[in-house]
Amino acid sequence: MSEETKTFKLPNRKVKVVPVRRKGAWLEPTHEAAFTFGKASKKYAAPLVGKNRVARVLTEEEQKYFEEILDRDLNPFKKMEDNYWVTRFVTLDKNIKVLDLSDPDDYISWKILKLQKDTIVEGGENRFSKGTYKFFIDDLDYEDKSRSKSATARKDAYKFFGKITDKGRTAMVDFLTVYYQNKPGKRVPDGANPDWLEAELDKIIENDIDGFLLVSNDPEYDTKLFITKAIRSKAIVKANGAYQLPDGEIIADTLSTLIVWLKDEVNSESYMQIKARIEA
Repeated sequence: MSEETKTFKLPNRKVKVVPVRRKGAWLEPTHEAAFTFGKASKKYAAPLVGKNRVARVLTEEEQKYFEEILDRDLNPFKKMEDNYWVTRFVTLDKNIKVLDLSDPDDYISWKILKLQKDTIVEGGENRFSKGTYKFFIDDLDYEDKSRSKSATARKDAYKFFGKITDKGRTAMVDFLTVYYQNKPGKRVPDGANPDWLEAELDKIIENDIDGFLLVSNDPEYDTKLFITKAIRSKAIVKANGAYQLPDGEIIADTLSTLIVWLKDEVNSESYMQIKARIEA
């Protein structure tokens, strides 16, 4: 092998290509029809980037390496009838496909699949971020990593759950008030008892653990709670997307700028007036 191709090495890594299964109105994700029927399959090749022009699959360094390995001209700009990439397909179906990237053929397949931006996404966590995705690519231990991450998230969520339930009703109401802030129509019922509040928190952890942790780990949690209470007591008025004092003075046009405004010592007198109105 020539000196110029020695710098590229096939990685010692395995990935898998997994069908994206979506839960429909009448189908479970595990149902065959949630993805595709029977033995249906899909062939992928290097996409076209213009009239009779194939996208570059390999870097120049990779191309030189594989031309020596395969003894083929891999120039993507050759005429279509004599272009390696026109007839180089990767077939996918409802089954998981494992690719060993230390194998030249699998490496090239991986590179072709990475170019299918509308139908194949990298990272299992991104599989539902676009409705057109049919497959995702991730490391072989994706499920193990996901389970570990999920277990850690649940542990963190229930640790915070224990902390605020120990503090009592007010702490739980405060948390739910902030959590509901961007959920129209949701609010803590007047007179909600501790059992109801604990059950509601537990339900959120089960159904929206990311949202729960987003609030519980927010460094601005206390300030956002203060703002929520200020709006509820009309010490701060939100109108037409802006925040203003009861006398009509606009103090911020976004939540982030309102947080900065409240923390600025220049506004300490106004802050104390808002606080007094909350406590009144």
